[in-house]
Amino acid sequence: MKSTSLNIQNWKKSVRSLITIVALSIGILPTVANAGNENDNGDHKEKSHHSGPLLDLVGDKDKFLPGDAADIPRRSIEIVQALKVSETTPVELDVGGSDRLVGYTHAFDLPSGAVIKGATLTIKITSDDSLFFNDVIFLDQGVHNIVSGNPRYPYVALRHLLGFEPVTGQTYTLEIDLSHVPVLNACPTCVAGGSQPETPDAYVDLLSDLQDGQLNVIVGDDSNVNFSKLRVQLKHH
Repeated sequence: MKSTSLNIQNWKKSVRSLITIVALSIGILPTVANAGNENDNGDHKEKSHHSGPLLDLVGDKDKFLPGDAADIPRRSIEIVQALKVSETTPVELDVGGSDRLVGYTHAFDLPSGAVIKGATLTIKITSDDSLFFNDVIFLDQGVHNIVSGNPRYPYVALRHLLGFEPVTGQTYTLEIDLSHVPVLNACPTCVAGGSQPETPDAYVDLLSDLQDGQLNVIVGDDSNVNFSKLRVQLKHH
C-alpha cells in the first residue's frame, strides 16, 4: 500500500500545481495570494503569524526572464481601469519595449487594529528604450486620477529616486520610503521626450494609502519591471 499512497500524493501535488498555474494565467488568485514571508530567492513561505513585517512580492527575481506565471501580476479593479483608459498598451512583467505601462497591485493582510509605522517599495527595473530617462511611477493617488480623467499627477520621477536620470541598458533597484516619497504635482515645462524637472515638488507621507491593505502601482512608459516588493512595518502595542 505504500506505493499506492505515494502515487496518490504525487497525483494530488500535480493537480494543485495545475490549478495554481491556471488561476495565475486568468488572474483569479485571491488578492493576498503573494502575501507572507519571502526568502532570499524571492519565493514565499506560509503567511507569517509572528510580529515581523508584512511582505508582498509581485513577479519573481529571475533576471528579466519573461513568460512564466509570476510575470502576470495581480491587478485591482482600479489598475485595470487605469490601464484601459491610458493611451498606451499595458504589458506584463519582464517585457521590454516602449510606450506602454506596467501596472499591478500589492496586497497584504493587515491585522485588525494594526498601525502601520513604515513601508518600503522596492522595484527592480531596466529598459532598452532611449527615453527611459524620463520614466515615472504612479502610486494610489496618481492611479486614481488617471481613472477619474484628472491631470495625471502626482507621480514619482525615476531621476528623483536615483539622484540622476536612468541610463538605457542599465539595471536599477529602486527603493521608495513610502513615508517620504518625492512627487511632482504638476510639470508645466514638461514636453514629450523631454527630461523631468531636477527636483520634486514635495516629499509626502503615503502610509495612510496602505490602510486598505493594497498599493496600486503603474510604471512607465518605457520601463521593464523584473519584480516589485512591498515591505510593511507595523507598530506593536
